[in-house]
Order: sequence, then structure tokens, then C-alpha cells
Amino acid sequence: MTKFKDVPIGGRIKKYGKTWVVIKNYGNGLIVEYTGEIKNHSWHCCFVDIDEGITLETKVNFIG
Repeated sequence: MTKFKDVPIGGRIKKYGKTWVVIKNYGNGLIVEYTGEIKNHSWHCCFVDIDEGITLETKVNFIG
């Protein structure tokens, strides 16, 4: 487990049953992308939601 803010660009995390790749910094956060099995289908997300208690300090499953 690694703090979300410490995952490097190109790093992969496992969240919500999917593998996400950190693609860039955005302000004080990170943008991640999941590319699904459908051609040209991708999701972008920052995984930061104060209302849900998810911050850059939240630990995530870093898989490399």
C-alpha cells in the first residue's frame, strides 16, 4: 500500500476491481486512466473525494 500522492507517473494502482495508470499531475493531484476492453473506451479520474474521505493521503494498492 502506498499513499496515492506518492504513485509516480506511469505507476499502476488497483482500485474498484480495475487497474489504473497514473498519466499526469493535475494541480496538487494525479489523473489516472483505465482503458477498458471496448476500443477507444477510457475513464479518467482523480480518485480524490473529500466527501467520501478519499484524499491524496489515502493508501492505494500500488502494483508497479
